Amino acid sequence: MVAALHRIYLNPNGNIYPVMKDVIGPNAQDLSLLLYRPGPPAESVRGGRGGGGRGGGGRDENAELFQILQYVIENIIYHMTEIMPKSGVLGTHKKAAVFELIKSNKRFPDGYFWQIELDRLEFDGSGRTKNVGNLEAFILLVGVFLSRSMITTLLMRPVDYGMSNEALSEVADRNLKVLATALLFIVRRVSVKRESPMLVSNRISV
Repeated sequence: MVAALHRIYLNPNGNIYPVMKDVIGPNAQDLSLLLYRPGPPAESVRGGRGGGGRGGGGRDENAELFQILQYVIENIIYHMTEIMPKSGVLGTHKKAAVFELIKSNKRFPDGYFWQIELDRLEFDGSGRTKNVGNLEAFILLVGVFLSRSMITTLLMRPVDYGMSNEALSEVADRNLKVLATALLFIVRRVSVKRESPMLVSNRISV
């Protein structure tokens, strides 16, 4: 499934790969400035006149960087929701791998699940999934479509997994880590119950 998703995500004529050009292309702006530009966030992000620091800055520049990040995230996730073809391993038919994934009584490789997934899923004494309902199926699909096929592969190891055929620029490398951090936040947010606090963890180092 991951390999099939990579072919879709990396299709230059598809919907997702062109969006990535905004963060890895030669004209990409450095999104890590959102993390490192000095000055109180309330001033630099929410409308004050602070800013300065590396690369200059202030509200307008921060707003532009936020818009780029927002655009990329929204489009990636939106187009992921469109990937359910009528045939193949990702298809909508009952023999497709995506349906096998979200059934009960399935055994996954050791170390496959993240802790946030383990906290939401149930397993029997043999380590097989049980009581997989709509919410559990959603967690499993997010784990494949976003966590493993995007964050831990394409974004964290772009050359190894074909996002780029050559070493990325420093700006592109930092941008992918910022994007990975933002998407990881989304995964954590949707993987816990609404009334439960999210686990706190450090961002991916940029």
